[in-house]
Amino acid sequence: MNPKIKYEVDKEKDLTFNIYNYNHAFPFSSFLPGISGIMGIPMWCFYVNRGQCITSFGFESKDGAILEFHPANKAYKLTPIYGFRTFIKIDNVFYEPFRESPENEIFERENYMSITPYDLTISETNKNLNISCKVNYFTLPNEPVGALIRVLTIKNHGKNKINLEIIDGIPQFLPYGLTNEVMKNMSRTIEAWYRVDNLENNVPFYRLYTTFQDITEVKVIKEGHFYFAFLEDEKLLPVIIDPDLIFYPSNDFSYPYKFAKEKFTLPKAVFYGNRTPSAFSYTIITLSPDEERSIISFAGKADSLERLNKIVKDYAHKEFVDKKAKENEMLIKSIMDNAFVHSASKEFNSYVRQSFLDNLLRGGLPITLNYNSKKDVIYLFGRKHGDLERDYNFFTLEANYFSQGNANYRDINQNRRNDIYFNPDVGYFNIWYFMNLIQLDGYNPLVIRGIKYLLKENMVVELKNWVKEEIEEELKEILQKPFVPSEVIRILEKYSYELKKGDLIEFIAFLLTNSRKIEFAEHGEGYWIDHWFYNLDLIESYESIFPDKMEDLLLNQEIFTYYDNSEIVLPREERYILTENGVRQYRSLKNDEEKISLIKSRKIEPNKVRAKYGKGDIYYTSLLSKLITLATVKYSTLDPKNIGIEMEAGRPGWNDALNGLPGLFGSSVNETFELKRLLLLIKSWIEKYKLYEREVKIPQEVSELLNSLVEITKENLEGKISNFEFWDKSSSVREEYRENTKLGISGEEKSIKLSEILNVLDLFLEKLDKELEKAFDKEKGLYHTYFYYELVEYETQEKNGKKVIKPKKFVRKDMPLFLEGQVHYLKIEKDKNKKREIIERIKQSDLYDKKLKMYKVNASLDSAPLEIGRIKAFLPGWLENESIFLHLEYKYLLEILKAEEFEKFYEEMKNCLVPFMNPEIYRRSIFENVSFIVSSRNPDPNLHGVGFSARLSGSTAEFYHMLLVMALGKKPFYLDESNTLCFKPQTSIPEFLFTTKDETVNYYGHGKKEEIFIPKNSFVINFLKNTLVCFINPKRKNTFGEDRAKIKKYVLYSNGEKEEIDGEILKTPYSYNLREGVYEKVEIILE
Repeated sequence: MNPKIKYEVDKEKDLTFNIYNYNHAFPFSSFLPGISGIMGIPMWCFYVNRGQCITSFGFESKDGAILEFHPANKAYKLTPIYGFRTFIKIDNVFYEPFRESPENEIFERENYMSITPYDLTISETNKNLNISCKVNYFTLPNEPVGALIRVLTIKNHGKNKINLEIIDGIPQFLPYGLTNEVMKNMSRTIEAWYRVDNLENNVPFYRLYTTFQDITEVKVIKEGHFYFAFLEDEKLLPVIIDPDLIFYPSNDFSYPYKFAKEKFTLPKAVFYGNRTPSAFSYTIITLSPDEERSIISFAGKADSLERLNKIVKDYAHKEFVDKKAKENEMLIKSIMDNAFVHSASKEFNSYVRQSFLDNLLRGGLPITLNYNSKKDVIYLFGRKHGDLERDYNFFTLEANYFSQGNANYRDINQNRRNDIYFNPDVGYFNIWYFMNLIQLDGYNPLVIRGIKYLLKENMVVELKNWVKEEIEEELKEILQKPFVPSEVIRILEKYSYELKKGDLIEFIAFLLTNSRKIEFAEHGEGYWIDHWFYNLDLIESYESIFPDKMEDLLLNQEIFTYYDNSEIVLPREERYILTENGVRQYRSLKNDEEKISLIKSRKIEPNKVRAKYGKGDIYYTSLLSKLITLATVKYSTLDPKNIGIEMEAGRPGWNDALNGLPGLFGSSVNETFELKRLLLLIKSWIEKYKLYEREVKIPQEVSELLNSLVEITKENLEGKISNFEFWDKSSSVREEYRENTKLGISGEEKSIKLSEILNVLDLFLEKLDKELEKAFDKEKGLYHTYFYYELVEYETQEKNGKKVIKPKKFVRKDMPLFLEGQVHYLKIEKDKNKKREIIERIKQSDLYDKKLKMYKVNASLDSAPLEIGRIKAFLPGWLENESIFLHLEYKYLLEILKAEEFEKFYEEMKNCLVPFMNPEIYRRSIFENVSFIVSSRNPDPNLHGVGFSARLSGSTAEFYHMLLVMALGKKPFYLDESNTLCFKPQTSIPEFLFTTKDETVNYYGHGKKEEIFIPKNSFVINFLKNTLVCFINPKRKNTFGEDRAKIKKYVLYSNGEKEEIDGEILKTPYSYNLREGVYEKVEIILE
């Protein structure tokens, strides 16, 4: 029998997607959000559509697993066996729900899984036994311990009373104190350390007795994982911790012989050690017709056995679980409704909110803390995108209050691009944060470790006004050095949060608003050439909300620093290596010993560049100064033909799978376009904000580099030196600059009038425009994205006893077409006709998948050498090779929208946006993004259109940006000729998204459930501090095109009063009021 598989959006329940007979559906993986609130302890939890779905969960990282982490391909096989299991006997008839097994073939069964952003539910009906089993999973919010809560509900659908004997739980429950490596490679030996306590209380506490490392210091482990279960009558159930007592002789857990085939006797609660324990609860229940009962279980982590035994008394109640289920739902929905949208499409509405949630899971959620008149924003709940399909990433989800996770620079930078649109309190924080991580050499550390705080010295004395002396002394110890909120909370927790005034959140707000922020980062795996330009997106977003504050940001805020990294980029003579295949660029970086020593000698903020060549004070400068430094250094890295930006530091750009390209002297036009964009932006700011007479101070060393590059460029444009000589000279002065600034800078500065900077910008733009023409393929009408070079002429010279290679001539090799280059071109091109031509050419090219009507990463790589990277190892249509990489495709769609090709955009949107896809082809929830979709170039036609690698992708940021441009335009706030702040949304919403009937819908934006009325012909979006903007379009016209619906008036709602403003523009004071969140609702009436 082949059960019918069905994918559907739930018709009744909001934000819910169902898959029927999911065990037979195409396998996929996903996860619970891992958010437990500001004062909760988050845990990670992955699931697949096999068995009872939960395949792995734990705390912090893979090292903290309770149920062992496995990559997706293994998880699909192992979850039905090693995941949660339920064994039922009714009148000696054995049944295991949710399992596809020979024993279950005698039953007629139907099951489904129900996916929401906040929980997971599976349900199965056995028509022969007349029972149904439903399991609901969610994580425990806002409590001092973290746990996965599982509610198994069994219902009798028959006409007779039935007795059920039930065993329910997990075959292998890992103790606390392991690492992922030990689990994988020492799983037998490590069992000698296993200990299970507290069995007498039916709440087993699983841990290693001591640390296991082979070193002299041995520590007793106090923390532990725990498991307990209870019926609705709140009686704790006995727990079986030896799986052999259930499964033997089936040591593979395939069948519970001891329970299914024999009369089962509950064994004595004892753990003999030297084996991996289980966590199974046991009970016998009776169900009358139509009666249902629930077994509720908790699996989590506690910092001590004492803490565990205290919390069980509070947690082992159905009322508590019901309350926490609602609290969890409210928590996630209230976060999602920062991006509340209501349109005519239920799929689109749900997708918006899910995408917003997934975006912040990687970028973090900005939380505003207020104290008196001060505000501060802290980012919580983020983490690196590691999961079952991205098994290579070592994610960290901090298991603590005010949880911050690890991430990579590019990932969280791009995912925070739009945050200012829903929380304007973010201000320029992200610009400061990420720009401060830019180094003097133009690169940045990869791994972001979050923010720490250093309390201002004059505020330490204020502690006595908040806490008693004993607590004050403990707090002073940690507040004298950089701290995070959880450290403070852990101290206060010991004293039951006793404060002399205010509450805990207010005290944390006091500390953070009176502290200096310190960025923490690590070098990681290298320097990518693209990371810097995501900062431009942050600045443009800021300008679209705060155009009146741009001059202050660019020139007046001297709060910007340079990150100091011990990893230095080697000069060419040390990078170039002679191999059997010719000269290659394989050694790009060196961890400099002198610099390591210098950085280690610093007590506070060691990774900030100092004056006096590293021995003086931290060097502070303005944003514009840093941008000019960045532009100068990047301009000096043009490739030997002066077209692309060199991959000199050993890493490529956005497309990581081109990992071999740097070794082939690879370069990228994407970064050249972005360099041009940076130069154009600086020029536009000087002109727009009339900054000609202002001066900018740049480091003396940067000034010297800039002057050298100006002279080299003039020589080149005048025909005095070739492009090769331009490259050679630019490289030489850059290498000299880097050597001079290796340990720091002198601290001397050069003041330059911005009118003079304009001349430099024009000169560099002239050079870039001339060379970028060579990247254009006239036959295909598109731009080459990547090049690699062959060094065909060189000299070998002796230097300091070593042979060094002196280049004489490079030959450029063009890579096949990539979509990426076209995207970056569209970002800087002003001519609408040229943009339209490129968009049409892309669709005619091999970048377009005609079968799927989607856009691929690249054209065929058949002609490219194997050395370009792992991309060549992938089959076409898989991972980065000719697949539909959703992030990149969405980047392209965004540029079509920004090009104001609205008809084209909405035509493509219906094919390319996930909520409009056919789930039978996508084979997972159409509310959730993926990393890539298999294109029709893949040799397996069964995979065409299927999505892989769930959710945590840059596509969420691109989509949210699309949404904002659709609803509000590219720059909703602007300054008019009289320098007045104005608000005018350049909306481009299509008629099919306006609602067709009056509706009352639920809104959770204020942290509670509210019902709001939405009239027909409306499109609603949440904007800036929970202001619901409702576009009302009585004539149901498109809001773009010649016959578009235009703004007639605004209706502003505040504190029960409303005011009408005629016209298309909101001016002062209304524009300021809107930005400050004065209005809870704004109706924009269209005609």
